[in-house]
Amino acid sequence: MADQTAVVGIVAAIATQILALDDRIKRIDQQIREAFRNHPQADIIESLPGMGPILGAEFIVAAGDLAACQKRARSVGDAGRQAREGP
Repeated sequence: MADQTAVVGIVAAIATQILALDDRIKRIDQQIREAFRNHPQADIIESLPGMGPILGAEFIVAAGDLAACQKRARSVGDAGRQAREGP
């Protein structure tokens, strides 16, 4: 009986920790959503299929400043035009 009481106590403690972690994850997810929604390119990113605030935030972290990407794309496009048109 003492072993069973110990097991019940351990399971209860683990369940309490899991519930606390679940609450913490929910709070962090909400913070991520709020931060993402304040990003100037959030609407554009969320317009992509499958992109929500969490994946969108991960995308921003991985891709960096999208404005810089647009500038690079223009530069590459301009370089391509110049190559075709000649100097």
